[in-house]
Amino acid sequence: MSKGNMSKIAIIGGGITGVTLAMLLQDHAKVTLLEKSRGLGGRMAHRRAEPFAFDHGAAYLTIRDNDFADRLAPYQASGLLRPWPLNPVIFSANNQPVKRDQRRDSYALAGSANALVKTLAAEHCKKVDFHFETTVKALGPETDSSWNITTDHGHSMNADWIISTVPAPQTAVLMPDEVSFAEDLGRAKMQACFTMMLGFDHIIPMDWDAGWGTSDDPIGFVADNRQKPDRGLNQTALTVHAGNAWSDQHFDQDLDKVQQQMKRRLLELTGIDAAKASHLALHRWRYANAILPAGQAFLLDQEKGLAAAGDWCLGGRIENGFLSASALARKITDLI
Repeated sequence: MSKGNMSKIAIIGGGITGVTLAMLLQDHAKVTLLEKSRGLGGRMAHRRAEPFAFDHGAAYLTIRDNDFADRLAPYQASGLLRPWPLNPVIFSANNQPVKRDQRRDSYALAGSANALVKTLAAEHCKKVDFHFETTVKALGPETDSSWNITTDHGHSMNADWIISTVPAPQTAVLMPDEVSFAEDLGRAKMQACFTMMLGFDHIIPMDWDAGWGTSDDPIGFVADNRQKPDRGLNQTALTVHAGNAWSDQHFDQDLDKVQQQMKRRLLELTGIDAAKASHLALHRWRYANAILPAGQAFLLDQEKGLAAAGDWCLGGRIENGFLSASALARKITDLI
């Protein structure tokens, strides 16, 4: 596709990848970001159920890459990002969690998990046109050099470039069959995750703030939201993720049965009785973890003006979503 100086770029998805792309491309093109939810965050999801609050997506992020570290340095200095977990454990079968070494590259967000994406957008995406509660239903050719986007509201818009940052299987549904990276897109495999949110009317004494199970177990990871920075919680609020492999195996099972198995296993591993929770909710993530990444930083069909990016390109983790976006933004900036 031939692109002009004022190319129109539509980004699908408002997680760390989409917002990073918007931030890096806004000075080179007219950028529109389409997000199906009410706000930004993607997998860095946060849910309030007063008086409780839960990070029910990614519980923390790592900072290992130098470019990512440079970008986030101001937020480490300001206290928006703080080391977490401070007292991690590994769950064992005898109801006695085993202490795990604290990682020095692991951080949680002060206040809420989506605070980073929201802050990046507010501070660095002044030229971006955001559309919330907007689901992209179809892509079709507008002219030889642009695309038409149809949304769930029956509205349409056109763009020279379309970048999808949603999970690989959802991106595959959106993209035309003849897109050049269809085979690479199909290679990326993602796993599911059941997430149980438990709120208690008291503080449960715990000498750990995060614990790991295994992928094939009903309990894969547990986080105590109360022990995250600046949460202002006076009661215990647990986010309980089932193992990804176990979630895949039980994804179509009755949700009540899933919940009962997770509650029973939580009691076995931690001694915490979910039956005593005053708040309980279960969320089902269909695409939570990239078990088999695309194996390259981004996918691009230069001729058609179509691209895809996300943490699933490089193997999961919030950091990889940023790196994928950064690499694609550099490439597109050279092309437009």
